[in-house]
Amino acid sequence: MDDGRVCTLLFDLLGARGDRAAEIQAGDLPLAAWEEIATGAASRDLAPLLYRKLTSLRLADRVPAPALERLREAYLRSAKRNLRLGHELAKMLRRFADGGIPVIVLKGACLAESVYGNPALRPMNDVDLLVRRGDLSWAERTMLEAGYGPRNRPSVEAQCYESLGLLDLCRQDAGRDGVVCFDVHWNFEAAGSGFQVGVDGLWARSRWADIAGVPAYILGHEDMLLHVCLHAGYHHAFDGRLKSLCDIAQICQRYRGEIDWEELRLRAGQWGCRRCAYLALRLAREWLDAPVPEHLLSALGPPAADGPWIALAQELALRRPLGTDDSLWMTPNVSHFLAGSTVRQKVAVLVDRLFPPRRELAKIYSAPDESLRIYSYYPIRIKDLAMRWGRTIWRTLRGDEAVRATVEHANRKRALQAWLEAEPKGSDDHAYPCTTA
Repeated sequence: MDDGRVCTLLFDLLGARGDRAAEIQAGDLPLAAWEEIATGAASRDLAPLLYRKLTSLRLADRVPAPALERLREAYLRSAKRNLRLGHELAKMLRRFADGGIPVIVLKGACLAESVYGNPALRPMNDVDLLVRRGDLSWAERTMLEAGYGPRNRPSVEAQCYESLGLLDLCRQDAGRDGVVCFDVHWNFEAAGSGFQVGVDGLWARSRWADIAGVPAYILGHEDMLLHVCLHAGYHHAFDGRLKSLCDIAQICQRYRGEIDWEELRLRAGQWGCRRCAYLALRLAREWLDAPVPEHLLSALGPPAADGPWIALAQELALRRPLGTDDSLWMTPNVSHFLAGSTVRQKVAVLVDRLFPPRRELAKIYSAPDESLRIYSYYPIRIKDLAMRWGRTIWRTLRGDEAVRATVEHANRKRALQAWLEAEPKGSDDHAYPCTTA
């Protein structure tokens, strides 16, 4: 089966209506099909959720034993991993509380507890937190004291210049298998992006919840949904983001009757993420039976002329192109350089990244920009980028087909991201013409 067929079966099994799962089972899928379903679920971090769905619908006895055992093992691994992350999160939340620093728990750690109700169902690789910009230095110092690092770090200002928070706060879990990492943010989007997420509003609308046995803030219902939509749509261009679509469906089910859809529509306009919200909510509704109102999609939906972008989002979510290589360092600058149609375009990208303005270089390396010593960092910059880009560029020069496929895929994602970011800006109560959902 191709990726699209595997995803279709996963949607039927994971959808809100259990009768569809029962209907699939009535077809007596062969072992080979179940093996592909189990593999597809595992590669998309959906195996624990599928295992729980099958057992709750009492359909596990109709699944071939090898496939069911793979799903069960994934469920147990997720439970073990998230139990460890939850233990570390609880310790850090107590440290933050003792220091009087408010924190909002984001994404997986929040969803596993407050939305899924069972941490094993929502696999996660790290823990995402939101603190106020003025608390980042304290947060970093506290994380370092708890053993997270590395300790040799750029200044907080330099880190915020490169990202939306603190970089690389990880440590080996003592005596256990695996690394524990925290991502500490102060906002979802950079000030220069096409999205205007009002961070003060996020704090004002946050609410208390029990996370890992400790009281903590989580986002309000509408903010939580829009955050997941932005993460799936803009940050990842829907590239295999079926887990995020499941998150959306679970949020809609968990807070059904509590979500203010009109408020969500208005806030999507304020943030400038109507297109992201529309695509993510539409896909979750169509594929996973998320209870998203039709009138909301009609209000958010783009004009019919934008249909190709909707089709691209669906394709990116469903199918990973053959031959792509996830091990390649493929930032937007790298893909733009490799895809440049002329030597002049390639040289322009190369010069821009190798020789950034002095002030930018100073922020990257936490160096004083007023000193002539800043020029000594240009060779370091060249070395750093050579280490990051070298393997990919060398494979390109050799005509590696995996690089070509990966570049093409990266540029399709970048095109969708550019379209999402460039939506028309209007009044907060603007609504697009109704479109078929």
